[in-house]
Amino acid sequence: MDEDLFMLLKGQRDKKTTLAVLEAGHQKGNGPPGFGILNNEETTLELPYVRLRPGSKQPYIYKSQIFTDSPVAGLFGGLVFGLHETQAKMVPPNSSDALNYDQDTVGWFKIERVAMQPQDTSGVDWKDISNQPWFTDGPLCGRHVYNVAPTISLRGDVQLLPSVLKEPNPAAEPLAFFDVEGIRMNAHFKIIGPASCAAFDTAA
Repeated sequence: MDEDLFMLLKGQRDKKTTLAVLEAGHQKGNGPPGFGILNNEETTLELPYVRLRPGSKQPYIYKSQIFTDSPVAGLFGGLVFGLHETQAKMVPPNSSDALNYDQDTVGWFKIERVAMQPQDTSGVDWKDISNQPWFTDGPLCGRHVYNVAPTISLRGDVQLLPSVLKEPNPAAEPLAFFDVEGIRMNAHFKIIGPASCAAFDTAA
């Protein structure tokens, strides 16, 4: 089960709006066979709607950077999917039991001043994004398939710290996004894969 925040980061590039999603939350009851049940925090910086090859109608998510507080989860992701997961301290250590929606991947990301809003006005199809196949820098892809779950609409501030931006100057300012929209989702899921990325393609 996932209990996740999805925060939408919008920017402008070549006069076009570009999207990134910061996904952060708690995973319950996960784990590879023989390693027991894992309950861990994970934060991922993702770029949705990526086309891997010409002629494909299938959009993918590029998982740019992944952070976890569980060495076992990081090892499993690397061995099975080729994921490069960085160990990080998460505050709170169990976001599913937290009194608010703020989350801190220490030294990397901050999600702050998060509050509920009456409805989502982002115009983004969150269900479509969450179910897109994903890839990293390896040859394999995977896909999270979530069940239908109610969501909570949110607004908050997000900071990407210099370490995320690979900025060598420690005094550099973080990249800040203010009053961004997002959702909170609590849902069961299964993972399809690993498989060749072409296996997820929809032919044009």
